[in-house]
Amino acid sequence: RYWSEDYIEAEIDNKYSIQMGEVLTENESGDSTSICFTGLFAKVIMHKSMQGELRIMRNGTFAFSNKLKMDSSEFEKCFDVKASDNIKGMQLLTSDVMEELIEFFNNTRMKFDIVIRNNELYLRFHSGRMFEPRSIKCDSLNKEEIQKYFYMLNFTYNLSKRLISLIEETEM
Repeated sequence: RYWSEDYIEAEIDNKYSIQMGEVLTENESGDSTSICFTGLFAKVIMHKSMQGELRIMRNGTFAFSNKLKMDSSEFEKCFDVKASDNIKGMQLLTSDVMEELIEFFNNTRMKFDIVIRNNELYLRFHSGRMFEPRSIKCDSLNKEEIQKYFYMLNFTYNLSKRLISLIEETEM
């Protein structure tokens, strides 16, 4: 089961559709229910397709034999990468993209996943409930929470633009 709220729909550079919202997914098994994911989920539709799939997940997600070897040992300490085409994966994960992903993780310590499948880019941030006050006594978000969420939304926008640009520049 899933629930969603705080839906945002926009365009990047007036031509790429981006949709995002807070999502809560649960797995229901008999009488028990467990939370699978709670956080921000974003989807970007690109004009050009990479004809395959690229997954960037938190380190330890993939079995060792399935991981793409990257040029950055610092990046490999944080993330696992799996690609249907290793050359395309390396073309998209340039040093500046890897540095941006490392910086975001180091600044937030938030688990996040990125999947590029054909002409769709998915970002999933395990951020928990975002835009809700934390207690009944508090009727608004505090400054640190607002800065964190702005940083996450800005990261989503900038990373999406960069990956779209790389896909358009590269023979996919």
